[in-house]
Amino acid sequence: MTGDAVTVLTEAVQVRELTRVLRALEDAGAAPVVFKGAALAHTHYSESWRRPRYDADLLIAPESRVPVFAMLRSLGYEQRVFVSGDLVMYQAPFERVDHLGIEHALDIHWRIANPQVVSQVLTHDELLERSVTVRVQEAPMRVLSSVDALLVACVHRVAHHPDFEKPIWIQDIHLLATALEPAEWRTFVERAVSRSIRAVCLDGLQQAQARFQTEIPLEVLTSLGSRRGEPSAIFLRAGLRPIDRLVSDCRALRPVAAARLVREHLFPPADYMRAAYGFNSRALLPVYYAARVWTGMFKWFARQGRLKAAPAKST
Repeated sequence: MTGDAVTVLTEAVQVRELTRVLRALEDAGAAPVVFKGAALAHTHYSESWRRPRYDADLLIAPESRVPVFAMLRSLGYEQRVFVSGDLVMYQAPFERVDHLGIEHALDIHWRIANPQVVSQVLTHDELLERSVTVRVQEAPMRVLSSVDALLVACVHRVAHHPDFEKPIWIQDIHLLATALEPAEWRTFVERAVSRSIRAVCLDGLQQAQARFQTEIPLEVLTSLGSRRGEPSAIFLRAGLRPIDRLVSDCRALRPVAAARLVREHLFPPADYMRAAYGFNSRALLPVYYAARVWTGMFKWFARQGRLKAAPAKST
């Protein structure tokens, strides 16, 4: 069997599993919306397997997290070790391996991104209201509208993954932009301006132009041209450091919440520490917290540059 044939068959099994999960999420009242690569594979690519992806990103109602996590565990999914906190993280990864040995990975989001600056520029409620339903393997799948999908694609590539670039993300932007109608372009600009993300949207469109010669109306580029006063433009800064991102997040919060965010970064839950560092003794916890803070100091102040290639496990 050729590599492409294996990819197609694996994709079919993974999509079937995704539709099963979506039905269960609906029953749990989560009103799931599939977005990013898992959605675009079915709406903007000729064949879904041509849009490679590691996991499926699902946006759920924030208040449904507890029943959703319980439901996923009942379906055989396990939550991966991940930093958690009310302010530091707005997503949770789940995985399971089926009887065929095929891995199924889900990234459950209740906000579109983790950085405070952009985490609520588009909420679940409004994206749900404007979503559309497509048929995938004869099952319904709710996905973002084309305009919202392009906004999210532009935000995602700079805010969610600050230290690497993946060509497929630019291709997503290219395909989304190519399919927009004039009225949709006007809506896109209006939302980018009103949500203060015009700079990151302009950068995404310009990257698509440079790589794929994407045709974008001149008035769109002109309208998105001003970057003044946009906190989200920090993601386009050359040599951006993690500490710079943290400062921008703190500025987006009130002082008490900002202090809580810093604490969540420095002192994640004990369960995470034990799993991440491989120890069981509670007495060792302070030692590992101190080591985390010490080693983290160097990482927080290290300058990051956007690379041409991304890790294998990325959306």
